[in-house]
Amino acid sequence: MKLSRKFIAVALLFAALVLVNYLAAMLPVRLDATAGQIYTLSPGSRAILAEIEEPITLDYYWSKNASSPTVAYKDFAARVEEMLNQYVRAAHGKLILHVINPLPDTPEEEQAVAAGIKPQTWPGSGEKIYFGLVATQADQQKNIPTFDPDREPFLEYDLSQLIYSVQQFDKKKLGLITSLPLEGAPENPMLQQQPSEKQFVIDEWEKNFSIVPVEQTAADLPANLDALAVIHPQNLSPKLQFAIDQFLLAGKPVFLALDPSSEYFKRRAGQMAMFGGPAPGISSDLPVLLKAYGIDYNSQNVVGDLENAAEVSTADGTSVRYPVWLVLG
Repeated sequence: MKLSRKFIAVALLFAALVLVNYLAAMLPVRLDATAGQIYTLSPGSRAILAEIEEPITLDYYWSKNASSPTVAYKDFAARVEEMLNQYVRAAHGKLILHVINPLPDTPEEEQAVAAGIKPQTWPGSGEKIYFGLVATQADQQKNIPTFDPDREPFLEYDLSQLIYSVQQFDKKKLGLITSLPLEGAPENPMLQQQPSEKQFVIDEWEKNFSIVPVEQTAADLPANLDALAVIHPQNLSPKLQFAIDQFLLAGKPVFLALDPSSEYFKRRAGQMAMFGGPAPGISSDLPVLLKAYGIDYNSQNVVGDLENAAEVSTADGTSVRYPVWLVLG
């Protein structure tokens, strides 16, 4: 009698677990109990999903049968799939996810290669691993050729950027006013400078914008700009400052970055002095516009953060925290 009661109890418990798992799989709501809420989409991602007009197909290629990858690598692949499922649930039918296992010498492998997914040859074993994502909307296709575990903290950003970019048939125009060589600089033998590549921020902006450089001496802004970035401006003409003001008052976004002590120009000042050239200005400010907008900018103040401070090595080899050089995850 006792044995049959225990059997019935175990059977009921098993049935309850099956039912709970079934209901959990059917419900659109998920509970994220992780410390950093890593499976909860941000408001920005949800806003991007809400703007999808035509359905987007996501082809997720992962060589799940491969034996070479480490446990941590496979865990990351599982996290990518779970995050993609979160996107699908939040998109309410506007995202269609296909999880594809491209085995060697199969149509799926050919499909992955044709879509721009780059196989990784695993060290030691030589095994090919496919781990990437293709987004398709109508005739437009974009991809993440391979997921990099080092970019795991930026997974949501990368996925949202991909979904956003595949919908952009015509890139918006971003005006760029800057005294810094953000778009790279040519070789300068006089100052013994090698050519420099574009800065990371430019690479990221170019994924979604057509960048329109604007000279600091210009009298007006180019027509049809959608947004404007003003970074470390120096000696802007009054007419250009007026144009910036009118652009902002028209309700268009302006990103402004000022620096009272530019590290780049401080280094150049030393180089110029060696060759007898004039010292470049190291500071930037827009006092007329800032005053008009009620912004108090004090170039004598410095903000530091000990919690997020970078660790740097001193001349004697010791390591110290540098509170004005931040490392943000």
